[in-house]
Amino acid sequence: MEWHKWSAVLGSLVFPTAVVLVFALALWSDRTRALKMARKWGVPEPADGQVDEVLRYRRVRLACYPVLYAVFGIWGPLAQNDQGGTTNGGMAVLPMFLCGAVIAEVLALHRGRGRRSRPVRIRLFALVSRWGAVVYAALVLTTFALGLIDLRAQPHITPALLRAAREHGTGDQLGAPITVPFAGTAAVLVLVAFVLWTAQNRSVSSNDEIDRALRTRSARVALGLGIAMQISLLSLSTWRMAFVARHSAQELIPTGPDTFGPDPAATAIRDWAQNTYDSVGSWTFLICIVAILTWIYAANPRTTATTNLLSRTSRD
Repeated sequence: MEWHKWSAVLGSLVFPTAVVLVFALALWSDRTRALKMARKWGVPEPADGQVDEVLRYRRVRLACYPVLYAVFGIWGPLAQNDQGGTTNGGMAVLPMFLCGAVIAEVLALHRGRGRRSRPVRIRLFALVSRWGAVVYAALVLTTFALGLIDLRAQPHITPALLRAAREHGTGDQLGAPITVPFAGTAAVLVLVAFVLWTAQNRSVSSNDEIDRALRTRSARVALGLGIAMQISLLSLSTWRMAFVARHSAQELIPTGPDTFGPDPAATAIRDWAQNTYDSVGSWTFLICIVAILTWIYAANPRTTATTNLLSRTSRD
């Protein structure tokens, strides 16, 4: 990446990163919000010591956010294969929250060794909803399936895009590489699975109420973030088919003066893309709508009290 592009990217990140830093500092010692979090996740009347534990839980995540926001904001343009363009800072927010949760869980694994002689194990579906897990699994499978179909459009879209970039200077519109939906889905899946595993199998506090409340919060927020991020990755697994479908055969495979009409092979490619996109587009839209309605629900406490919910957990 050239220096002027680097300076543009870094310049665009200064203000939002400062906002994230101020946000973290403002919440660093906010006991009121810690108290509200404890109540929200099933501790009706938290004592001072319990509020202190919730505050420590929040601080680990808050300390990560400014650095993670800057890292993901810089990584965005680099992931475009040096094609130019400017970073979209808003896209750094979700991975910032998810990776902050993962870092906190890694640190909790180390700190939690001395908290209990025998960690309490909680059943997975006592932490997260089955409905949320099903929606997330459906998003992952759909992204991989559509990505494999979309892969067939790759040899036809790349020459057309590169030619348009040379002729019109639109290099910043080449779109995400074909590897992004596959690699991104795998990475998010690993991160979400890790948080769910740690929340299920390790204790973070010797206090039963706080331990279960914070573990439930970690698991449900991670699942909700995974659903939200997977929606964006799903959209990247179909855009090549849409591109091929809406461009003429001559644009896909130019054959010089159009004396004999469009090239039959290019016409067949475009028709295949159109038919495929038409057949999967409505289902993809439906899955995304359901997922959008689900991810907020998945990341919040259930309608029943968390204390009643966790009373059904099992111990090892």
